[in-house]
Amino acid sequence: MVVLFLLFCNSCKKDIQPILNEPVVIADGMIAYIIPAGSHYSVQSAIKELGDSSIFFEVKFDSSAIYKNTDALNQYDVNKLYGFAEGFNPHNNSARLGWSYNDDKLRLYAYAYKDKIRTIEEISTVTVGEILKCTIKANANYYQFSVNEKQISLARSQPTSAIKRYQLYPYFGGLETAPHLITIKIKDL
Repeated sequence: MVVLFLLFCNSCKKDIQPILNEPVVIADGMIAYIIPAGSHYSVQSAIKELGDSSIFFEVKFDSSAIYKNTDALNQYDVNKLYGFAEGFNPHNNSARLGWSYNDDKLRLYAYAYKDKIRTIEEISTVTVGEILKCTIKANANYYQFSVNEKQISLARSQPTSAIKRYQLYPYFGGLETAPHLITIKIKDL
């Protein structure tokens, strides 16, 4: 009976997919955010209110960040990495880092919405496997983004004291979904 149970459990392991909304913490204290093939959202996307106007984190991309979209024009779409929305709708006012893989380079971007108008500006190219120190700060009239020592500022809507900020998690796309399982490791500092 025990042998049958063990055989059953081992045969199921191949079919187990990350379906829980639970963080997967790995040895170095980073959380592995997983975007399944054919999806936009990471499986870890719970609503989380933030109490501060800044976030500090480290990120590490592995080779799963290298991808090819079906439509060559979509290769230049910017995926979303991590950040926050000011209010519930990230398409109104928000700040996050974006990423893409195009022209044989992994690129990070400042990505913000101010009063429903999106602005994207490349910060730098990065190396797969490199640990990157990142910051996003909401200042009086602008968001400040930094990746390692490089900084960029983008315009921000006039803040109000009643504003609530919510965490934004990894998201693949524009128009296409993830072509394969993508894992991005992030550690809040």
